[in-house]
Amino acid sequence: METITNGYPLFIIPLIIIFIITIILLIKSIKNNTQKNRELVKQISLFALVFGFGCLFQELFWIFEMVAIATDSSAGVLAVGFKYSITPTIIGMTIFLIARLGIIGLIIKEK
Repeated sequence: METITNGYPLFIIPLIIIFIITIILLIKSIKNNTQKNRELVKQISLFALVFGFGCLFQELFWIFEMVAIATDSSAGVLAVGFKYSITPTIIGMTIFLIARLGIIGLIIKEK
């Protein structure tokens, strides 16, 4: 839970909402396994991945801007900033992997 609360909430909350939507769509796809549902899950999972990387670059931009302003920043401060900036990326990749594993399961179930 600590990993989810790390970082900027403006980035984490949409990823959690995307994760919930992905799970709901996968459950819906179990009942109604159509190509349209699978494509929707694929697109949402890809959006989560790209959104996670977009958050990474935005937060890295903020970190480097703060380091440029501060003259006496330590390596520990920079490490914490990197930790917070990579959290949305990890969540986005996790959503992507879960959705893709679900799609693989749906394809296996169909055959």
